[in-house]
Amino acid sequence: MRPLFLAALLVCAPLAHAQTTDNSAASLEGLWESRTDFGAGLSGELVVSRNGQGWVAQVGDVHARGDGLSFDFPDGQGRFAGIETPGGRTIEGWWTQPPGPAGQAYTTPMRLSARGRVLVVGQFEFPD
Repeated sequence: MRPLFLAALLVCAPLAHAQTTDNSAASLEGLWESRTDFGAGLSGELVVSRNGQGWVAQVGDVHARGDGLSFDFPDGQGRFAGIETPGGRTIEGWWTQPPGPAGQAYTTPMRLSARGRVLVVGQFEFPD
């Protein structure tokens, strides 16, 4: 008799728990919000120009002086590396944004085109 009682208890216990737990969609009603912080990446227009001391890159108010056409922005905010194409009217390179929450940095190809004496690429934005 005791084994039969234990078997019945094992079958009925989960059913009793299921009746007290509300798994319906109604229990999830309400306003939910989530925010993911991707770090302190730069956003804006990347401007690369040559001055008497070499190449300089700028995004907004942030400047970087590099070795040739490779620039590391302060505080790990991003990196650009490129090469000047024949004729000197474009720079082809790669923008590397800072690592996100999973620790993975992403690299995007970029082509900078001449605008007067500077080489510029359009806007780029990273998630807030």
